[in-house]
Amino acid sequence: MDFDAKSVLGAGYPHLVRPKGRRLKCVVKRTRVAYLRRLRKLTEQHRMYSKMQLLHDNADTVSLRQISIAMNKFDRENAEHKLSSEEHCNQFKNDYIEFSPQTNLWIKRRDLYKQLRSINARLQLGKEVNVTHFARSCAVADIQDPFSLTDKEIGNRIEACRARLRELQPVAPMLRIEHLRDYIHRAKERGDMKAVVRIRQILRNEKLRRWWSGVHKSTKPHRGGAPTSIKIKHTTGDVQYDTREEIEEQAGRLLTDRFQLARDAPICNGKLFDDFGYLGDTACTRAILEGTYEYPPEMDDHTRLLCEEAHRIFSVKSTEEISNYVDSDDFQYFWLHADEFIQSSHSHIHFGHYKAIAHDRYLSALEASKLPLAATTGIPMERWGSALTVLLEKEFGNIYLEKMRG
Repeated sequence: MDFDAKSVLGAGYPHLVRPKGRRLKCVVKRTRVAYLRRLRKLTEQHRMYSKMQLLHDNADTVSLRQISIAMNKFDRENAEHKLSSEEHCNQFKNDYIEFSPQTNLWIKRRDLYKQLRSINARLQLGKEVNVTHFARSCAVADIQDPFSLTDKEIGNRIEACRARLRELQPVAPMLRIEHLRDYIHRAKERGDMKAVVRIRQILRNEKLRRWWSGVHKSTKPHRGGAPTSIKIKHTTGDVQYDTREEIEEQAGRLLTDRFQLARDAPICNGKLFDDFGYLGDTACTRAILEGTYEYPPEMDDHTRLLCEEAHRIFSVKSTEEISNYVDSDDFQYFWLHADEFIQSSHSHIHFGHYKAIAHDRYLSALEASKLPLAATTGIPMERWGSALTVLLEKEFGNIYLEKMRG
């Protein structure tokens, strides 16, 4: 007996949208170099170093509200430069058919016929259209006299291109292999052995990807999707939330409370906070390490034990210098060893941006200079307050929010 989804699940089940793919991948040198070239150009064009220096110079002379507004304005502009650089560093390609000169020709012809239909519509409305570049592209694709075609003929040719692509799809993988082998032969003829190595690496990676995709389909279990509902325990009983807005609101409340637990520590309040500050770079901090600090009588026992242990460790390792700021070397070392494929930011400034910037010392110095400024003023960027959290079920069917892995 067959049942349709509407009769079993109802008409209100959620539609999950897959996230947009990344254009920037540091493992692809071509995209990384193009990203850094454009980002460095934008950084110099908009004088970002001068603006950052101005923020550091005025950090102690203006109010916290003014420095917060200026820092966030700088951060938003810097984020726009990164997103623009990623947008121009690579192009998304059609992945339903393997690339080769044969398939690419029919894809271009199909797209040109679609563009011709749009141009004809604009011309019929009396709008001016510059067709110089379009006519040149038609000549390259061997489309003769395109403006003499009627709408019906254009539609027939679009369908013919689609039919030809369907015919090429079964043999497209072999056509791509032949295409890459031809490029290897050309590279050998001109003596470019680096290109030979890179193309062979492409062939090897694509072969392994095809082989392992079949293995994974037959051996790995299906991946779980995004949670469509969660439960939270209340004094009156369990409450279930099903909409996206409710799930994000409840998860945000729980995570906000969890991430702010450190603010309730005694060292982050009262006289202790006045003595140590955010970075612990005060004279009182030095007195703690040297064992000369006079502990206030209201200080709790656990915090005092922690401070005494800090003095004991410092007395053993006092010859080692510990920096209280982040420089470009620290920034580069950390991000060059980070995993770029971690989903990290609601603003789309993912790990790949910082990993790419770590390959450029000029841009790394600018990024590193933001961190001490935020730390010394105690003002984080607004963008840092919107993080991306992935919720996964630890146990199948257990949708209690506190039992999920986030």
